[in-house]
Amino acid sequence: MKKGLINMITMVLTLVNLILTGLLVFAIVPAMQSTNSVVTKIGEIIDLDAVTKVTGDSDSVPVDQLAVHTIEEKLTITLADDKSGTPHYAVVYASIYFDTNNEEYATLITEESKVTQEPMMKAYIDEVLSTYTADELNGPDAAKNRDKAVKEIKDKLNKMYGTDVVYEVVLRMTIS
Repeated sequence: MKKGLINMITMVLTLVNLILTGLLVFAIVPAMQSTNSVVTKIGEIIDLDAVTKVTGDSDSVPVDQLAVHTIEEKLTITLADDKSGTPHYAVVYASIYFDTNNEEYATLITEESKVTQEPMMKAYIDEVLSTYTADELNGPDAAKNRDKAVKEIKDKLNKMYGTDVVYEVVLRMTIS
């Protein structure tokens, strides 16, 4: 008698558990999916993690003939004052691609020179980006302004080297 009663209680609890699980699936999952889509749309609108790059002629240098130097340190740059009274910052991760076909690449760019010249690279990135406001880098014309800023950085780096050895500059930045 006891064994039958325990089996009956177990079966009732299993059935209740199954009903509650079904209720959760049909009640909570659709709400979570709609919340996820709203958060995704907001993220796309705000463009939280934009990647900007300026390249040379895309057909002129094959990928296997590019050397990359990634600045491992994140750069926190104070942006220009937008008269809102709140300081804005750009958190930037930068990579610089060098054209190994350039005649002067072998003499100008070594692993040691990349490390010793990295402070100048950071200074040029800071110098250029600090002239822009948060609205310019994150507003309606953000893509155009980011491309312009990256082109300025690329031009400054090429001027530093005295040749067009810098092929591409890639910036990943978040504006706050």
